[in-house]
Amino acid sequence: MFLRIVFNFFKRNYDETKSGGIKVILRKVKTFIKIIIFSPYFLIVLFFLLIIYLIKPLILIRFGNLSSSRLGHFAADTELYLCELDAGVNIPKEKFKDFFYFDDVSNEQIAKMWKRKLKIFPGFLIKPFFLLNKILSLFLPYFKNHIVMPTQSDRDVHNLMDNFSPHISFTEDEKKDGEDFLKKFGLSKKSKFVCLIVRDSKYLKERFPEKDWMYSDHRNYEINNFLDAANELTKKGYYIFRMGSKVEKKFDNKNKMIIDYANLKERSDFLDVYLGANCNFCITTSCGFDAIPSIFRRPVAYITVPLQYFFTFSSNYLIITKHHFSKKMKKKLNFSELSEIEIGECEVTSDYKKKDIELIENSPEEIKDFVIEMADRVENKWTEGANEKKIQNDFWENYKIKLLNKGNKNHLHGKLIAKFSISFLKRNPEWLL
Repeated sequence: MFLRIVFNFFKRNYDETKSGGIKVILRKVKTFIKIIIFSPYFLIVLFFLLIIYLIKPLILIRFGNLSSSRLGHFAADTELYLCELDAGVNIPKEKFKDFFYFDDVSNEQIAKMWKRKLKIFPGFLIKPFFLLNKILSLFLPYFKNHIVMPTQSDRDVHNLMDNFSPHISFTEDEKKDGEDFLKKFGLSKKSKFVCLIVRDSKYLKERFPEKDWMYSDHRNYEINNFLDAANELTKKGYYIFRMGSKVEKKFDNKNKMIIDYANLKERSDFLDVYLGANCNFCITTSCGFDAIPSIFRRPVAYITVPLQYFFTFSSNYLIITKHHFSKKMKKKLNFSELSEIEIGECEVTSDYKKKDIELIENSPEEIKDFVIEMADRVENKWTEGANEKKIQNDFWENYKIKLLNKGNKNHLHGKLIAKFSISFLKRNPEWLL
């Protein structure tokens, strides 16, 4: 077993170096130098770990790494950990204390807010304890007891967030700063506004240039397809903030109620969080930012692929997806046909190419109908008759039987309590077949 672990370790590093080029080689060398430098420190850590293991009958000490480099996980994983504490889910039976660290921080405001709530220490203090426990756990599962392990990353598989309040909040000074920013654009405390986040490739390419992100290109969308929906929302009294820290295109418009916040010089980590936490709802193509409105229990409208990763956990979520066009059959596929080609296995862009599937973005008209449906639901103006309820139930029954069960993805979901867009299903009845 030991030799297999060592072999896999070196093989993985060799493969990463071979495919990643000079940047990956330099990163590996840097890591190796760090290991040499900190080796004596690891011996000291091992000594203290032995003491921690000995006192386990009195108190269990655990160590955790907050996934701080990716905003979605930094926000959602951490919030779900706190929800699990409240619910008594996935926690030790004995008395315990948890200590955390984070490395590369994707959002300083979220980091500041988590520090108010959790025991977070510098990485050089806690990281060696965390890593050494992970290494030891490869040989003896016992050592996993000293690692904080989320149930399912950012997946709310126990449907907890609908049942617990947000665990972080703004100070009075932070609230004032946020309100002052909104006033600059003519918003009062009573004004309605929506956050719009549309995924493209620029953020990940610039933040992690050493990695090839083409595998997730199937999740990108064209921002200007959302302009009709944004204009329609302004007619209903909403301001629109186009979110993002690095974006490929400007959101071209002449409507003063539509603010291309992503390209403003005032854009900041604080305002990203403040806007996401206080919007009436968020429209998203499923990327890291939408975890912010989610952890603050704001309604979220998801336009998302892949199908098996729908965010199904909250009654505050509304969903549509891209169309799946078969080049071989020369038509859009219905749910049964998608099940037959095992679309649940498609997690990266190349998977769709192998199955000869082209993902087609939703039309501006479809997006507009979807967004207005969301606004009506949020304002309690949306009504569903017996036919609409049947359509909703039929869709989720199809989803569970033909996609989750067949694709073996049930572990990524709890109760399916989100809503799929009725306007989309009426436009595209093949999604019920």
